[in-house]
Amino acid sequence: MPAGQTTIVSRSICLAICVALAPLLTAPPAAAAGKSPKAQALELFEDSSERYREGKFDEAAALLEKAYALHQEPVLLYNLGRAYDGLGEYEKAIAAYEKYLTESPDAKDRGALERRIATMRSELKQRQELEAEKKRLEAEKNRPPPPKEKPKAEPPSASPWPWVVAGVGVGAMGAGAVFGLQAKSKRGDAEEEPVQRKAAETFRDAEGLASTANVFLIAGAVVTAGGVTWIFLDNKGRREKSQLSLRVTPSSVSVLGRL
Repeated sequence: MPAGQTTIVSRSICLAICVALAPLLTAPPAAAAGKSPKAQALELFEDSSERYREGKFDEAAALLEKAYALHQEPVLLYNLGRAYDGLGEYEKAIAAYEKYLTESPDAKDRGALERRIATMRSELKQRQELEAEKKRLEAEKNRPPPPKEKPKAEPPSASPWPWVVAGVGVGAMGAGAVFGLQAKSKRGDAEEEPVQRKAAETFRDAEGLASTANVFLIAGAVVTAGGVTWIFLDNKGRREKSQLSLRVTPSSVSVLGRL
């Protein structure tokens, strides 16, 4: 409500109350000694008006509450609403204004008051939203951080040793093949040798090479098989976190470990 209109209404209201209660103020001393509730309400109203002009809205509101308790004059509700409005206590101001409009159905300032009530309701909603957002942010600030996820264990890397063993086995088999070819060549030479003694020596050499070839071929095959088996089990073991090892002996190849 514009300040000028509010001042005019307030002065009009004050004048109306003063005129209505003038006989009480001019009563004889004997009658004034026992003031009626209406007279006491008028004095409280005048005191509240002074406090309001001084900007002491809380004191003005308290005086008007007392005045209305003594005498239910609707105008007191209007001024009570103004005092609470000045304090920023919009809920109490709205309650006082609405009660005033209910008790004064023909109030000339109804339109202005209804617009003011709507404005205060909108501001109250904004306040409530801001307060809710403030509480939400405060709750998020005080919320403990989520537990950190433990890093997943990396699967063990593939061991190069199974491949080394398999490679050694393949190399041994290759060496056995070379010795076998040499033994075959020596046998051919022995068969073509015309000198018996020399042919016998060449044949013995061929037999030795053949034996060596057989040893390398057999050992290479065993070692290769062990290496391939180790590769297979190592791949499986890495998925199952197993521990595997290869043991090679003159008579056997074995894979040791825990699956």
